Amino acid sequence: CSSDLKFVVKSNAVTGNASVVAGTPLRPHVAIKDSEIEATRRFVFDKANGGYVVNAQFYDPARADAVPRLGSAERWILENAGGGWWHPIHIHLESHQIRSINGAPPDPAWQHKSDTCILKGGDVAEIVMKFRTFLGPFVMHCHNLEHEDMRMMQNFDPRTVSVSAPTPITRLFP
Repeated sequence: CSSDLKFVVKSNAVTGNASVVAGTPLRPHVAIKDSEIEATRRFVFDKANGGYVVNAQFYDPARADAVPRLGSAERWILENAGGGWWHPIHIHLESHQIRSINGAPPDPAWQHKSDTCILKGGDVAEIVMKFRTFLGPFVMHCHNLEHEDMRMMQNFDPRTVSVSAPTPITRLFP
């Protein structure tokens, strides 16, 4: 059994090549300003009723737990109240910026575009994110497979007009 893999590409030369090489400018980091923040939301990740919950609730695919306005920016407080468990919180749709973990700035590698925020036991993280382009619904969840499978997940549903949450999701499959 050979472990070699070979790709043979037969084609004409590519126009508009999008190769990334050293020195290629990438999308710059633009910090989200406090003046852009329209809402602050808190999400507490914990264990209850034999499973994993966010804000004391199991996941409901028909419920939006946050409904930000499309084009807005929000501050989210993510808290691990689940004792010794670590929760790598993965947020779909947009990257976010981690402002602090337990009141202190995160390591430099985590200060820019992230899609996951790792919460150790008892950690509290402040993140900010913009909802720039896409209507929802989308999910955020603990990336521990067992926790995700046991419903440690919530929907957020960017809409053209923000509404109070929780609220029913009206577009399950846009």
